[in-house]
Amino acid sequence: MKYDFQRLNWQEFERLVQDLSRKILGNGAISFGKGSDGGREASFEGEANYPGPKENWSGYWVVQAKFKEDAESSQGTNVKWLENHLIAEIRRFAYSKPKRMMPDNYLLFTNIRLTGVSKKGGRDTIHVTIGDLKKEYGIKNISVIAYDDITEFLDIYRDLAVTFLPFILPGDILAKMLSMLAPYDKRHSRLTEIFSLFMELEFKEDIQSRLDHAGKLTHDKVNLEKVFVDLDVSKEQSGIEPFKFIKTTLSVGNTFYLRDDDANNNHFVLIAGPGYGKSTLVQFLCQIYRAFFLFDKHEITDLALEITRFIADFDSLVDLRPKWIRFPIKIIIKEYAGWIRNIYDQNRNDEISVISYIHSSIIRKTGAKDLSREELQAFLSSVPCLFVFDGLDEVPSSSNREAVLEEVNIFTDTILRRLNADFIIVATTRPQGYSKEFSEDKYSHLYITDLSKLDCALYLQRLLNNIIDDISTRDEKYLILNNVLEDSEMSRMMRSPLQVSIMAI
Repeated sequence: MKYDFQRLNWQEFERLVQDLSRKILGNGAISFGKGSDGGREASFEGEANYPGPKENWSGYWVVQAKFKEDAESSQGTNVKWLENHLIAEIRRFAYSKPKRMMPDNYLLFTNIRLTGVSKKGGRDTIHVTIGDLKKEYGIKNISVIAYDDITEFLDIYRDLAVTFLPFILPGDILAKMLSMLAPYDKRHSRLTEIFSLFMELEFKEDIQSRLDHAGKLTHDKVNLEKVFVDLDVSKEQSGIEPFKFIKTTLSVGNTFYLRDDDANNNHFVLIAGPGYGKSTLVQFLCQIYRAFFLFDKHEITDLALEITRFIADFDSLVDLRPKWIRFPIKIIIKEYAGWIRNIYDQNRNDEISVISYIHSSIIRKTGAKDLSREELQAFLSSVPCLFVFDGLDEVPSSSNREAVLEEVNIFTDTILRRLNADFIIVATTRPQGYSKEFSEDKYSHLYITDLSKLDCALYLQRLLNNIIDDISTRDEKYLILNNVLEDSEMSRMMRSPLQVSIMAI
């Protein structure tokens, strides 16, 4: 299979090399730390099954990764770049102060291609350089593992390839992932159909802005992307050092292997009072991933018109695209609580787990009764995901809130860990009655700030553009509302999207 390592940056390439090294050389032997040049390197002592079953190298090992941003340069340029780095790294062992231990075995991973043309090709050129370095510095073994070698290793270690596919393989990622997963490879076409249908149905169900919260503005429904504004959030209730929620979350989502990092790097609680837009933010975040998930699968001409329009409008709303396509699953906590309550009321012995609820939701919406829970779990363990738990505040403590939270915590803390899943979690709640049920040790708590004057004006403009057809009437209304924004007293009535919508009426 052909992989595109240029979709990675140098840090992401290093993560790939780290995991690949563990596969090749042994999981328990390798520890990674910063090298003398600030880069990541691995070292260990012992014997490994490399370069192959008939020849096992042993002794002190050092593994390094060198990523070239413009790896599509000419072969001569790439080979010279690689030679310079290889020579520089070996010399560091000999001449650095304090002097570093010279390895017995040195492996250098790189994303550049090395041609196999006899004597003049990149491989033979590097082979000559390796021979000279081994002779000069007394290193027993040096190996350069380039693009084609890494590709071969990924074809061998299919589980690792599946983990990294969304970053290194453009096109229909879902189908390619499922086709590589045993024992579901024979089912991948059907599973692709089920999950894609679920995404499209979810997208269409969530397509409209919740303007009805502010009253009936227009007889026409307004699509969310037409009026959306990315809101500021802060880690402090005071609102200091605000940052954009959607852009920040997409940036986090563009990082893989979040499970290896501190928990609260990919666990968020979004907190705000009524009308501040917390549900709208997670609604739009899910729509982004749904649209690009389907866009990744289909040609643009095969997409539903609503999805095509959403993608066309997206770049004017958020200046960051998702490159790490995640499968979004939004759970409205009130509905999940009702589902659990219904099971208890009917004295059924059904499981009440989050996995069971997701499974039943997919079957209910798609009619795919042939989807097994085991297939769903295999899917969630292989595809990067976004899980949204919206509206904790809508389940009162007098109800089954405690049971719901217990199941959510089991899912996020235990099930996803055991599935070795790559995920982001976003929960939402009002501050009233919230007692940090989502632990601060695991979740980064984000507070939606008051609308800035700039964002307020932008939202007003987009809102009026979509609810008033007559240009002169629209301009007149906008002028009036803009004057309100400039008034220090009146502007206090326009601090949240809901307040702005009401003022627009």
